[in-house]
Amino acid sequence: MGELATEESTNIEAIKAEYRDRVVALEGAIRERDDCMEGDCFPLKHHFAPGVYAREIFLPAGCTIVGKIHRHEHLIIFIKGSVAIVSEEGRTLVEAPETMVSPAGVKRAVHALTDAIITTIHVTEETDLEKIEEYVIAPSFEALENENRKLSLEEKS
Repeated sequence: MGELATEESTNIEAIKAEYRDRVVALEGAIRERDDCMEGDCFPLKHHFAPGVYAREIFLPAGCTIVGKIHRHEHLIIFIKGSVAIVSEEGRTLVEAPETMVSPAGVKRAVHALTDAIITTIHVTEETDLEKIEEYVIAPSFEALENENRKLSLEEKS
């Protein structure tokens, strides 16, 4: 029984690694194809309340974006529209209104089937957008894994 569990775990890790490679490649292809990057073509609105930062994005129908890797669990609110989402967890169709909890470390490809508005909500006292980005976003899967390993080692000592 232990061998089967180990083999299954290895298969899941291989699938996860393949997905991560593909979503990063998709992001690169989108960046190469388009001069239109997130803030330029997809209007962002930033909202602040005590201890909370919300980032709202408008996605026009037909566009595909790749989200960032968030270091922390956070909320996502689908305010308007319909989107197809692909992540390590599989494929999903989301129709607004919908709210969900996003686990840390997930990178998704999102395709807007209709005009869509999506808001992510993060816990932070910070109001400087560059500092928020540094706190909330991991630059890569490898960087996030290294951070998590370091935290785990610190907790054990």
